[in-house]
Amino acid sequence: MDKRYQKAISAQIKEREVFDKYGGTPGQGAVQPSPLNPATPAWLSPLTGVREGQPIGKEQASPVSGQFWNRLLPSEREKLAGYLKFAGQSPQDFFQVSQSQLPQPVRRPTAWRAAQQRI
Repeated sequence: MDKRYQKAISAQIKEREVFDKYGGTPGQGAVQPSPLNPATPAWLSPLTGVREGQPIGKEQASPVSGQFWNRLLPSEREKLAGYLKFAGQSPQDFFQVSQSQLPQPVRRPTAWRAAQQRI
């Protein structure tokens, strides 16, 4: 095999690995995380739909379930508030919608009544 052909194939393999890791469109080059555009952390990935490891963008975060909300650590909630401000969303509105997803206690009227006294 020709050495140039081997180099071209190895470059294509490396490029495919970068696409698989960071995303991007073949031919345009993969967008790699940088200090100005860091990688998406695991806890933010389900909220924005961006794969973990891809650069963070200003994607709108969707409200989360009550279970997911309860699993977030306080430090992650603070980071989420910062991301929401960066993305142009209101953290207070987002948190209120997420907390409203939590189950509420059901209040049922009781069938108990005071007994009537017989005469």
